[in-house]
Amino acid sequence: MVEGSPAEPHARRRVLIVGAGVAGLTAAFRLQQAGVPFEVWEASSRAGGMVGSHDEDGFTTEAGPVGVLEDDTGAVPLARELGVPVVPADPDATRRWVVRDGHLKAFPSSPLGVFNGDHLPPWRAASALLEPWRRVGREDDETVHAFLSRRFGRGVADAFSEVALVGITAGDPRSTSVDAMFPTWRTLERSHGSLLRGLIAQRKQAGKRPRKLHAFGPGRMEALVEGLHAHVRHGVHLSRPVTSLRRDGGDWVARDAQQRDGVFSHVLLATGAQVSASLLRSVDPTLAELLASVPYAPMRVVGLGYRREDVPHALDGYGFLVPEQPRVRSLGVLFSSSLFPNQAPRGHVHLRVLMGGVRDPDAVTLSGEDALAVATRDLQRTLGIHARPVHVHQVTWSDAIPQYGLGHHSWAQRVKQHAAALPGLALCGGAYGGGVGVNDAVRSADEAVTPWLERLPEA
Repeated sequence: MVEGSPAEPHARRRVLIVGAGVAGLTAAFRLQQAGVPFEVWEASSRAGGMVGSHDEDGFTTEAGPVGVLEDDTGAVPLARELGVPVVPADPDATRRWVVRDGHLKAFPSSPLGVFNGDHLPPWRAASALLEPWRRVGREDDETVHAFLSRRFGRGVADAFSEVALVGITAGDPRSTSVDAMFPTWRTLERSHGSLLRGLIAQRKQAGKRPRKLHAFGPGRMEALVEGLHAHVRHGVHLSRPVTSLRRDGGDWVARDAQQRDGVFSHVLLATGAQVSASLLRSVDPTLAELLASVPYAPMRVVGLGYRREDVPHALDGYGFLVPEQPRVRSLGVLFSSSLFPNQAPRGHVHLRVLMGGVRDPDAVTLSGEDALAVATRDLQRTLGIHARPVHVHQVTWSDAIPQYGLGHHSWAQRVKQHAAALPGLALCGGAYGGGVGVNDAVRSADEAVTPWLERLPEA
């Protein structure tokens, strides 16, 4: 573990990690396990980035992700390695809905279910069922909407392409790359000659070991951050933003807001692409320009607590998503306390209203009062809630989720090539094509530091 001034001698054996989100803390943990000295400089006063749990009056509002799917790699195995309790979501909270014409429609639980009369008129459903006989695409890249249109017809694309994205990236299906965002779809299409056949085969295989939603600790995401931070705390410097990076011979020199310099042999930028661009502008202007070109969707989270008796809906599921429509402005609502009962006190429920995204960026500029009015109006129209909430907590993110536009794969390759030309530099995070979730952040950090682990202790 690194102690003392960042300008002390023998700095070439040390790694600077910029950013103490999940990716940055995971990288620090891996370096510590390998005995590699490091420091983490974080601009904010807390670790975790977008992963944070606000606890007040018995309610918990997640600032970012509400949970993670269990995987062989990613956050759940990492939590177990750290000794952080892993808490599964309530197994009964699996139903999902989509808002159509102001009403909740049950979201299909199987690929074939999308063709029922609740979501598509009969003639569009009949046309979509011809998908297994349509040609395999030869396009290098296409949007999510174009892909679904080609496979199933325009009706399916209009009805489901936005639903596929809104809960993941809050993006626009007409500009999001299917190859970057849903590469499995393309793989299934090519390996089975049909996306529908591939999804059915995938579902049968997954049925043997379903992926379940989990949180940590008593049912809060920040427990993962707390576990990571506890292991690497002595190397983490909060409220210490990096204001500039430069190369000095074979070293990296980082400067903070107090004009203090640190000299390092390696630098890992575990920050958003926009922040990384600003730090690398004087080092590699072309790389900086590439990084700055990635758009981000803004997000607003409105956490609302109600007395159970004031909510007429059973809340017997995960929540609902909202494709764009005039009567409901929100992107979706998660039934947080149905998933993790500890997120609301006894006799109460907690709902998490999501606003903003690519289609409504102005949502993050609303006053707290106006945002609350939008959220409660939407809940009245969808869930029939007329009572005032007994608890409110809001969080806004101006640059929340990177968007994978057409050509994102080639963009990521160009970024990697430029970064590889700068000795001792690595990038990790959601912008680089591996995915935008917490599991992806953990994997991105592992991939970034693994090449350093064997050689750095002897450097």
